[in-house]
Amino acid sequence: MIAALWMTGAFAATPWETTFAAEAGRGFPQDMPRTVFVVGREAEPAGAALCGVLDTPEQRCATEVLSARDGRQSDAWLAGPVKGLVYILRAVPQSGGVTVSVFRGSGNRIDWYAASPQVASVPRQDLDALQTRVERLEQAVATLKASTQLSLSVTDERLVAVQGPDAVEEPAPPAEPPEPVVEAEAPDVEPPMAMLADAVEAANALQPERAWELLASLDQEHAGSEADALADRLRRELGVLNRAGLPLDLSPWFVALPSGFDPSVPTLLVFFEAWCPHSGEAMPAVQALMDDDGAAGWQVVGITQQTRATPTQGVRDFVQEHGLSFPVGRDGTGEQARHYQVRGVPAAVALVDGTVRWRGHPAHIDAGLLERLRSAP
Repeated sequence: MIAALWMTGAFAATPWETTFAAEAGRGFPQDMPRTVFVVGREAEPAGAALCGVLDTPEQRCATEVLSARDGRQSDAWLAGPVKGLVYILRAVPQSGGVTVSVFRGSGNRIDWYAASPQVASVPRQDLDALQTRVERLEQAVATLKASTQLSLSVTDERLVAVQGPDAVEEPAPPAEPPEPVVEAEAPDVEPPMAMLADAVEAANALQPERAWELLASLDQEHAGSEADALADRLRRELGVLNRAGLPLDLSPWFVALPSGFDPSVPTLLVFFEAWCPHSGEAMPAVQALMDDDGAAGWQVVGITQQTRATPTQGVRDFVQEHGLSFPVGRDGTGEQARHYQVRGVPAAVALVDGTVRWRGHPAHIDAGLLERLRSAP
């Protein structure tokens, strides 16, 4: 993360200290680590004041100013890998206020509210409806712009399963919704986003050369644009095509690998995490495809890293809740994720003759795609 860290003891009192005075009375353990993430430079005074309120003799509070890229991530995802008490402050443009998300350990949000200097905080219940509307609007904007959410991984070093086999605990990859399909002729779609949408469509149509051409044009004509940054995920996905598959050395197996498993048979690997809501949608869809014989001739294997300290029973409960009948195992070292460039979940890899023929989001998988992959020369 690109950030500025400081201890708040050196900052003078500000009007924000009145706003956050109640935070000192939440009753959290005095020695619990406390971190304040600040999104937007306008929110820095609020973050400094809040951290000053949260300081205890046993535990100093650290404030971290996030880069613009990091700030695009969800609050829960930012807080997930951080232990202890986590506050995320986001500046509200042209208002002077901030929104505040409060988490306690592993991304468990316990409060969310809006605040202004020397003004009582907006009650949480009054913001629930607004939050829902904002989330729906964000989804609509993402679809309109064909946002592939390619920048969800913040930084490889911190949150994605590419740290190396010696990492004690693999960090949590972000949840990745599917790349929305947007008609290129839609008048409100910016040209770079339309170009990216065409590249995604070409990749899912098994036209990697065309996808690479569009990405090259995007880089040449719109370097530095949002779409160019978002295209990194598609570049990674295309980059693993024709790569040899890895042996499935997973342990433990939550649903056992059958004795008749044959690596030479077309195989679909689906990466997921039990905590991820998008995985909760993708995995049942894959199961339904199998139940309807849409995956005839294919072997399917689910892979999890059990990130965010997900207990083994949590994965077993996920498998049972969604009725998964295909093999499911744990990639404890992150080797599978690194090999296939999986930096967010859910994600899928299609292997034909032991070689990667397609890499993308499970939402794009259907009987037609699997048939084309199996019959492709």
